[in-house]
Amino acid sequence: MKRAISISLLTAAAALTAASAAAAWAQGPSRQTPKLPSFQLRDLDNRLKTLENLKGSKATMVNFFFPACSGCNVEMPHLSKLHESYRERGFSLISINILPDQNPLLGEWAGSRGLSHPILQGVAGLSRRFRVESTPTNYLIDGETRLVKRYVGYRPGQEDRMESEILKLLGEEAPRTSSSSSR
Repeated sequence: MKRAISISLLTAAAALTAASAAAAWAQGPSRQTPKLPSFQLRDLDNRLKTLENLKGSKATMVNFFFPACSGCNVEMPHLSKLHESYRERGFSLISINILPDQNPLLGEWAGSRGLSHPILQGVAGLSRRFRVESTPTNYLIDGETRLVKRYVGYRPGQEDRMESEILKLLGEEAPRTSSSSSR
């Protein structure tokens, strides 16, 4: 009985700690807000890309996906539209494949969708390192690579919430109409 209570208390403490961390992330960047872990990955042209390459952008969406993910394939055109709309104002988008065995498919996959943003080839252990438990997973980070918002999975209309958060980081006001109807 005492063991069951101890396990229950430990489980509750772990849940509270996780909830506290999630709440801190949801409040936006601060000096205490965690930064995205660093990475060194190859793009489709085999050029090395790092987290440091993202510094200087006012806002960056780091998208974790894999080519056969249905939610990722529905979400990607929305992310691409956001990238096209705001890249001149300081927004960057980078997509990282989480399944290294699907790296050979990335060039054809990206080309067939007309994607113009960087697509990076995944390596083993990437999902665990970036806490990707479901796809798509997106991290919106500021110019100092601090986490602003985490989006897990795809839900219709989520791109409107993403756009609003991106505009906040760009120092602009969100549009009053939905992004899908304004473009």
